[in-house]
Order: sequence, then C-alpha cells, then structure tokens
Amino acid sequence: MVKKVLSLTALVLCLLILVSPPVTAASPAFTDISGHWAERTIVQFADAGIISGFPDGTFRPDQTVTRAELAAILTRAFDLNEAFPVTFSDVDPGAWYYAYLQLAARFIPNHQFGESNFAPNARAHRIDAAAAFVSIELYTTGMAIDMPTYEEIARQVRATFRDTDYLYGDISFPNVQQLFRVTWLAHHLGLMEGCPDGYFRPAWGVRRAEVLTIIARMLPGTE
Repeated sequence: MVKKVLSLTALVLCLLILVSPPVTAASPAFTDISGHWAERTIVQFADAGIISGFPDGTFRPDQTVTRAELAAILTRAFDLNEAFPVTFSDVDPGAWYYAYLQLAARFIPNHQFGESNFAPNARAHRIDAAAAFVSIELYTTGMAIDMPTYEEIARQVRATFRDTDYLYGDISFPNVQQLFRVTWLAHHLGLMEGCPDGYFRPAWGVRRAEVLTIIARMLPGTE
C-alpha cells in the first residue's frame, strides 16, 4: 500500500519539538555532531531549515527524549487528530503536553507505570519508541502484516540482536512475547536497526538523533 505523504508543515512542527529553545542562525552548523553516526541525517534536516539546535550551538544528538516529547513528536509528525480522554493521575491538564497526550498517548506503552500513570517526564525507552512508531506506521498506512509464528519471530530476533538478556526481561511490556513481536516489527518494517554493536537495547532511552533517523526512514526521500 502506498504510504501516506506527510505535509512539510507537519514535518517542520515535528522536528521543531526536538529543539528547545531554537537558535536563529543563517548557518545550521552544530558544534557537537562531527563524526556522529547520525551527522548526515542531522545536517540534511538542518540544511533544509527545519531543525535547529540550542543557544550554545550544540544539537545534543545523544540527549534522550521524554515520553511527553515523544507524544508531541507523534502528533505533529503524523497529523494525529483523533482525541481520546486522558485520565492519568500524574498528568496536569494545564501542562504543555496535555493536548498531545490526548492524541498520541494510546500509541505509547505505559505498562511499567500502571494504568493510572503516564510518567510524562520520564525518558522514553527504545522499546517504547519502537512500539509507538510501529503503531503509527501501521495506523497511517493501513498496512497489514502477515506475522510469523511467535517461535519464528523469537528465532529471528535472537539471530538479529545480541541482547537476549534484555529481551527476556520485563522492560515496559506485560509479557515477553509482546516484547519480541514489537522488536521484530520495528526491524521488519525498517524503522529501527539496533545499535552498532549488534544490541537492540530496549531498556535504553531513545535519543534525539535516533528519533530523527526513525522519522527519516518513515518519510520517502528524506533518509
């Protein structure tokens, strides 16, 4: 199925949420990305004038994204417009992210915090981001996946990534089978390839550069 083409405006809004406060400058050069694995992607978006950095001239590509920021990114990047009630006890209706949670919280796992909490200021785990971006990909494209058996999924994940200790652990999912399936889908759809050392590291925080890279993979012609 042909992917839904996202508007440039939505992309601009999405990427601007990653940089707070923004820097207004003619040159998009950053002082801390030289040699970084995501340098090309960061420069590509910066040259297009749709991302900026911090006042000190840095981009901070390895700074982790919070769960509230992830909700905002999902909402703005994919033009989510179907709101759902937010009943989390740790969410302030007056917070800057409240409207984003109404639109995107349903895509972000919160098993580790209990049904009554969202933990908006906690870091978003890589497995949380994987689940969110997989859900958004399937939601926006209407794609149907012919899933292998769980045994085959587990075999492929073990063969692809080295961190079976993490994948057997309780990160933020209610069971190991779901954890394996999300990991498999994120890799199968080409959204997340894992770390350079061969680990997926689902319990690690997802970084700003990683979020940019995932978005680039989901938008035709931007990677």
